[in-house]
Amino acid sequence: MKVHVKLALGNKSDAQVLVDSDNYTGDMTASSYFTAAPIVAQVTATKNAAINMRAKIMAPMSNTYTGDVKTAREALERQLIQLAHLVEGVANDPAVLDANRLNIIHAAGMHEKNTHHPGKHKFTVTDGSILGSTALLKAEGGAKSNLWAYTADVINFTNRIDVEPTTPAHTEVPGLLPHTEYAFFHKGIHVHGNTAWEGPILFTTSRAGAAPAPHTTPTTGTTPPVTG
Repeated sequence: MKVHVKLALGNKSDAQVLVDSDNYTGDMTASSYFTAAPIVAQVTATKNAAINMRAKIMAPMSNTYTGDVKTAREALERQLIQLAHLVEGVANDPAVLDANRLNIIHAAGMHEKNTHHPGKHKFTVTDGSILGSTALLKAEGGAKSNLWAYTADVINFTNRIDVEPTTPAHTEVPGLLPHTEYAFFHKGIHVHGNTAWEGPILFTTSRAGAAPAPHTTPTTGTTPPVTG
């Protein structure tokens, strides 16, 4: 069988494309599947395109700002598409067993077409009790305590705001702005040592006064390396 990567770039915000790019290149750098020189070169090209896009987004407003960001995103998307083709090439190599093809795609942090992939996060973000100004964060149980943080900087993830630690594996973040994208982070503290920060998960709060949805699907994503 052949497997194919689904990037779904057209459905993602600029910030999510950058998060995914960081995740793909980070995972591929750490994986033994992607050590061939052309793949390493493409990973580097993708990283550079992401750096350029971040720079354009963070640049001062000007008459060319919107066009510059659009051009930088298009360049990054081209690099990501090429990266996905290379991952497919490794996964679909005739020497690879069918049972291992999806494992190779997942090793790149990518998802395959026509198959649900839950992602790596062990926490979720949904609307909180007050639509537009709160977010509900839930993690897996088992940690001695849970640390939470968030930021409105969804490009470089600076100025993170710490939320009160909790013993239960959930918390509600208050004081958010309506219809605004935030990046959320979680860290579980365990008896045998701290785990790394998870995140970011990008989540856009509801518009002020929005009616409650009958069912809200948790927002999940992929995790680039996070320091702190």
